[in-house]
Amino acid sequence: MTRRSAILCVDDEPNILALRSALLGMAGYKVHVAKDGRTALEIFRNEPVDLVVLDYDMPGMTGDNVAKEMRHLRKDVPLLLVTAFHDLPATCTSIFDATVVKGDAPTVLLDKISSLLRGAPVLAHSNRITLAI
Repeated sequence: MTRRSAILCVDDEPNILALRSALLGMAGYKVHVAKDGRTALEIFRNEPVDLVVLDYDMPGMTGDNVAKEMRHLRKDVPLLLVTAFHDLPATCTSIFDATVVKGDAPTVLLDKISSLLRGAPVLAHSNRITLAI
């Protein structure tokens, strides 16, 4: 039996976290959820995680700070930033393997996750589409 890819989904907004978790679960992924950076790092240290979907703007730790700590722990895990900010500087986004803008279609998120898990090249930023993820 093949192990399902495990995705750690991190967002401080409960409704978005629940929706994104359900979407990823329906797509066949095992999903871990965290509502903040500290919880995400705890899961990242203790659970098998193949990819992280990480919000940027969270209380306590911003997504780039969480990502830096994750990179320090495991460089091989792809990190995908999901953000409402269109103008984050490269100093905040360069640590991520790909970025999805909140408001992009769910298929954009799923396509980027699939590509990252396959090790395929991914366009750094997506084009905005109207469906919410």
